[in-house]
This record gives sequence, structure tokens and C-alpha cells, in this order.
Amino acid sequence: RVVGEFSDPAAYTEVVGEAIASWNYATLPYYKPAGLKLFDEGSTIMVGPLARLNVVERVPGERASEEYGKLVEAAGGKPMDNVVLYHWARLVEVLYCLEMLRELAGTRELLEGDLVNPVGSPRSRGVGIVEAPRGTLVHDYSVDDNMVTTRARVITPTTINNTAINTNLGKVSARLVREIRSAGRPSPETATTLESIIRAYDPCNSCATHCVRLGGRELSLSFSIVVLNERGEVLWRS
Repeated sequence: RVVGEFSDPAAYTEVVGEAIASWNYATLPYYKPAGLKLFDEGSTIMVGPLARLNVVERVPGERASEEYGKLVEAAGGKPMDNVVLYHWARLVEVLYCLEMLRELAGTRELLEGDLVNPVGSPRSRGVGIVEAPRGTLVHDYSVDDNMVTTRARVITPTTINNTAINTNLGKVSARLVREIRSAGRPSPETATTLESIIRAYDPCNSCATHCVRLGGRELSLSFSIVVLNERGEVLWRS
């Protein structure tokens, strides 16, 4: 559901907060008005194809619009919060892009006019928020009187989704720990579920980094699970 809107890009700081955890290399963004409640779905933020299709009422394009309707119907209406639906939503957006490309290819608007507008005086701060395929991307830069960058802040879609990813992983991880305690190892289904959660949010991150070259030989590093206790001791390793 839509809980708020803002038109000034710089106002994102009033909506998105970032927490830091010692166990994670990325920050953990959260919905600021709800307060810092990590792993509470009330303050968790999601971006990307599924998030976009949750907040729109329609999708342009004949085929894309039809598939969008099928997605919402299959999900049982909105909000669509099953992370597996990210893949379906991504396909709907790809179909929309293909239809738009066909339409744009027949116009000259992209080839006419100025690409850069030099009118106006320089500003000391610039904030840009765009929708990348993977989700909302924030660029925030400040410069001094000599146009030297004094501050830079970038929040990528993967970072914004980081809290949501870990919230979903946490639910399954509880089952994983129970299986380790009872059987000495998690079931293959549980491990597969953990991997599928990550892939649903950010397939680029999990698919493009599972091979490494060592002495000219490729090693597969598709997925690794390490379970630690509160003292940091390894209880189980895949």
C-alpha cells in the first residue's frame, strides 16, 4: 500500500533511514516514519519489479497489460508480497519494455533537441532518484564553490532490499537451525529456499558471482551456508 509520497528527490532522507550491523557489509535501510524495527515487515522497504507493479494501477502496452492482470489475479490481489512473484513481475516489465521499444523506434523525438540544458546556475547539491531494472537507485552528491565533490552517497537497489532479504532469510533460517539441531544438517529443500529468496530479489548478485578462476581453473561457488552461534563459533557449514 502507498503510505506516503514526496516530489522533491532530496526528501528521500525523511523516508529512508539506514542502519548498520556488524554482521553485514551493506547497510540495512528501513522506512523512517515507522522507526527502526529491523526485520519487522512494518518498517521493511522493497524495491524492484514487484514493488513497482504493486503501486501502479495499470501497465501500458497490450500484452504487458494482459500479463499484469494475470499476475495480480494469481497473487490474490494486492499487496503482492510473495518474493517468488519477483520473477513473474520482472517478465511483465520485460514485455512492457519490448512493446515500448517498438513504439519508440518509430519516433524521432529521441534524436531531436538538446541533450544537455546549460541554463541556470550550479547548485551545491544534486539528488537523483531513478528506477533501474533492479529497483530504485539514489545518487546524492554535494560540491563546494570550486565544484569539488565534498560528499557522496549512493543507495543501490540491492542495498534498499537488504533488510527485506534478511527478513525473509531469517524466517527460513529458524527452520534451518531446528533441522541442524535435530538431524545434524538442514534439508536440501531449506537450503534451496534460502538461495531462491536471494535470487528473487537480485539475480544479478547471486548468478553473476558463482564462478571464480583459480590457476586457470574455474571453481563453482554457487552457494554457501555457515551457521554461527552467539559467540561466533561455527555450528555447521555447507
